Amino acid sequence: MAEKSLMALKAKSASGGISTESFGTSAWTFRYQTFIADRYARPAWYDTQTFGGDNRGFGAWHDSFRTRADMTFYFDSRYSIQSMHFGKATGITKEYHCTLHSFNNCSYVKQAQESTDGIRIMDKRAYGSYRVARIEHDSAIPIRPHGAMWGVTPTPGITYTMDVLYWPNGFSVTGFHDGAPSHELWGGWVPGEYIPIMTHNRACDFGLGLGGFCRVNFNIKI
Repeated sequence: MAEKSLMALKAKSASGGISTESFGTSAWTFRYQTFIADRYARPAWYDTQTFGGDNRGFGAWHDSFRTRADMTFYFDSRYSIQSMHFGKATGITKEYHCTLHSFNNCSYVKQAQESTDGIRIMDKRAYGSYRVARIEHDSAIPIRPHGAMWGVTPTPGITYTMDVLYWPNGFSVTGFHDGAPSHELWGGWVPGEYIPIMTHNRACDFGLGLGGFCRVNFNIKI
């Protein structure tokens, strides 16, 4: 994505549904979401166990996602960060059994929701002038997948790390994420509309991706 000037976007304003009136200042929100673009996902090709996907494309406001992390930064009139607000959520995982080697005749089995404990969002202003915040994300699948690989290892999780740095002319975000599922990062001034900052489709199969075998690095200036 082409680099964008943070202050040039001020005229368009940002989303997030958080009013800044009580703060008397400007606010910028980042929204990081993981999701399964497909309608169904199968952890092991030789088994009938199937997980329901989010069945969608990229978008900041979809109701269906695997995980969501929000970071809102509040500025004074000189665009110095004065305070932060963090939010996090997980989606519901549904298990089905479908015809082997296809997604036909799917029957619902159960559903579960992982806690948000695996999503850690931290204020890092005390650790350096430009390092503002960090997300350390390792949110497990709440239903254990079938298959030899997952039978002898802990339940796999969606893993990523993102550092947010704030410079005099804007933000930069750096980090890495698993190759599966899809990852997206949005941002914008509050109130207003989010702009797409990072939109990464699944880079490899779920087994390899969740196992950390096709990790993706990113370094983006806003």
